[in-house]
Amino acid sequence: MKKLSYISACLIAISLNLSVPHANAANLGLTLQILQGESSKSGVENNTRLWFVIEPGTSKSRKIIVRNTSGSPESVSISIGAVKRVNGESQLAVGEVSETEKWANFTDQDFLLAPRSEKVVSVGFTIPKSENVNSYSAMLLVKATSPQNLANNLDYSVPGAAQIAAPIFLGIGTEDEFVTSFEIKGVEGQNTVQGKSIRVEIENSGKTPISIQGDVQAIGITFKTSTLGPFAYQTETIAPGESKFADALVGESIAESKWRIYVTAAQGQVTESREFEVDIRYSETSNLSIQILKFAVPILFLLLLYWSITVLKSSRRKQQGMEPTVEKSTARRGLPDLSDYEIEQLLAEYKSKSSKRIASKKPVAKTTAKKSVAKKVAKKGPQKKAVTKKVVKKSPPKKPVKKAAVKRAKKR
Repeated sequence: MKKLSYISACLIAISLNLSVPHANAANLGLTLQILQGESSKSGVENNTRLWFVIEPGTSKSRKIIVRNTSGSPESVSISIGAVKRVNGESQLAVGEVSETEKWANFTDQDFLLAPRSEKVVSVGFTIPKSENVNSYSAMLLVKATSPQNLANNLDYSVPGAAQIAAPIFLGIGTEDEFVTSFEIKGVEGQNTVQGKSIRVEIENSGKTPISIQGDVQAIGITFKTSTLGPFAYQTETIAPGESKFADALVGESIAESKWRIYVTAAQGQVTESREFEVDIRYSETSNLSIQILKFAVPILFLLLLYWSITVLKSSRRKQQGMEPTVEKSTARRGLPDLSDYEIEQLLAEYKSKSSKRIASKKPVAKTTAKKSVAKKVAKKGPQKKAVTKKVVKKSPPKKPVKKAAVKRAKKR
């Protein structure tokens, strides 16, 4: 009884400890907001992205807001990380050091955030006068962790971590050397998941990254209509020398026919526009691929499930020393099903019985063979003797004939 009461007391204590909420990574809340930059000639900084164009010998900074949305205090640290490009997209290069880190500066880099509080931090770069014209990519890393004193003093606290990465573009040079430049390449109809859209292609022909905001308007040519739109669109970040598409959702407003399409695109203070006359046809490529995926994924899952079940059954049978049963034959439905092992046993019994029967018959076969051979030899012996006697009896009459012939010749 004492043992049972001790075990029950331990279980109650464990359940009480588990019921206490933990301050782990899932409970950590961290958000990052980049404030609007000032207008500039290059058009790079008039946005909510960490893009800089800094002349050698000067410095610039942007403001960010770091928020703690959880109910626990968080220790926040800010740093610069390196970048690598994978399939045209910028990604954090873990374990590598960014070239821009030596020029970075912060108004506060390590601080403690109270629950549901925020802090404004300036992030900037100071470029030496000796630096040449160049462009760099980096990442701003904002990391939140559970404070060490909280983790040490409270038994229920579990240290956690959360991190946000925001891309940085740093152009070293004058505003004239990094003027935004892009081109509207074309438009086409496209069926998307959201619905029918006019797809716009934008090419970045400048030295700075861009993120275009614009709209599409249309006037019918086949059937005269008033101006429809504007229909807004926005591109992802387009690196220098790359092209990307953006979709302006039009729904059923623009039917399949010939249209005059007006496209505008803006990056900061830089704005471009272009007019196209196109025969709009909504491609089914996107919907078709989605439908194929919808059917292919469940079928593939079912095939994998069937294969895994089959392999599992066969492995269990091998472990138990069992063999798979033989399927029923359509021609012999009345017979019981036999396994390969049972069939081998029956064949072995049949072979042993047949070998015993053959062994019992072997002596009889030998004696009968000997007797038959002996009888044949006995029958053939007298016949040969009779033949020799007949030959001897026929030979004497020939001798007198020869003698008589010789005597007659002498008398003549």
